[in-house]
Amino acid sequence: MFSIGLCFADGEREFVVVTTNTNTKLIPSERNDVMKTLRDTRQTLMLVFALGLLRVAYAQGGSFDEVKRLEGPVNSSFRDEVCAISADDLELFLTSNNRPGGQGGWDLWVARRETPNQPFEEARNIVELNTPENEDVPSISADGQELFFVRAAAAFAWVDLYVATRAGAGEPFTGERELTEINTPAKESSPTISANGLELYFHSDRDGVDGLYVAARDEPGAEFDEIRFLQEVGPDEDIDTNFGVVSLSTDGLTFFFTSNDRVGGMGARDIWMATRERTMDDAGFRVPFGEAVNVGFPVNTTGNEVLPTISADWPRRDSTLYFTRAGDIYQATWRVPGQARFLRGECNDDGEVDIADAVCTLNWQFAGTPAPGCVAATNTNGDEAVDLSDAVWLLNFLFVGGPAPVEPFPDCGPGTMAVDAALGCQMRPERC
Repeated sequence: MFSIGLCFADGEREFVVVTTNTNTKLIPSERNDVMKTLRDTRQTLMLVFALGLLRVAYAQGGSFDEVKRLEGPVNSSFRDEVCAISADDLELFLTSNNRPGGQGGWDLWVARRETPNQPFEEARNIVELNTPENEDVPSISADGQELFFVRAAAAFAWVDLYVATRAGAGEPFTGERELTEINTPAKESSPTISANGLELYFHSDRDGVDGLYVAARDEPGAEFDEIRFLQEVGPDEDIDTNFGVVSLSTDGLTFFFTSNDRVGGMGARDIWMATRERTMDDAGFRVPFGEAVNVGFPVNTTGNEVLPTISADWPRRDSTLYFTRAGDIYQATWRVPGQARFLRGECNDDGEVDIADAVCTLNWQFAGTPAPGCVAATNTNGDEAVDLSDAVWLLNFLFVGGPAPVEPFPDCGPGTMAVDAALGCQMRPERC
């Protein structure tokens, strides 16, 4: 808990009162030349701390580049296709057709690495799940304990969804179960589990409507219900029926998929993305995704780019999009346009980072004062929005020994995160 206020001692001297769970500090007025500002905004501060967390949304801004084939032995001379990346970016789940060491047909494989900066090691056949039939398009839950996948007949005459569980990363999968609550006599394929484990996106040609569907459940591990057609993405002409696997960002706001000969595409099969501002509306209903856009060159070419898989840190700078091209697995890096130099924590552009900047940020958000010239600088804790927590972060740093503002601090520098570009820095601070 953190609070601030005003105190008058002996009727003359003024103090700022900074209170935390562990102690209280009095900051005398001669150490702070912004007492008048604090006094004028006392009601604003009290209201802000009562309201709790309010957020300023931001839009994505950037593009993919540095496309390269994955290094190391994860790619083979056989047809390899990426399908899922673990939340810690250390396990890559893929499928491969008749790769040596497999069980026959399409099999599930997993490749591990020690750190996100290293190449993946040799892929391991997930023998506990593979059969002489086809196991395909795996999707791993954020906690790494549930693996959703497809099992199909030799000629894909039937295709159904399954799930298997494990105790944790690196452990064998057990507890295999057919998702009978979803499967129909039609074909169900290409499962993708959301980060919260409550929504499963999948492809189906049920009821004569060939496209993407979403099934919901109340808690991870439970059965699914409330199956709905994903109307905004479109039916068969918009989603590639052969590569219908999708990838959902961790925050649930960005949706990647493959489309075949869609208007605005670059080749036969391209990777597209659609976004939304929030997942649920005020009435508790799911918010649809907006219009899809082509992710563009150099990811998409006149050839086929399919099976997008986005890393869990999207949309931060240098997050990774994995995809398949010509039977091999590739990656592309998310880049954000260059930012003006600024000093993190600075709001009022007086050249110093102090309590006046916290007040400036709070007044802008909650009292209707003009936005600062460099909004990105006010994102003190470097998360995905400017909100109350940024002012609290700065006050904790100034008065109770909390963490410092994230880079660039204590010296000026360029923003390095996707949110910096989205928030913007229209006026370069004079100090920088």
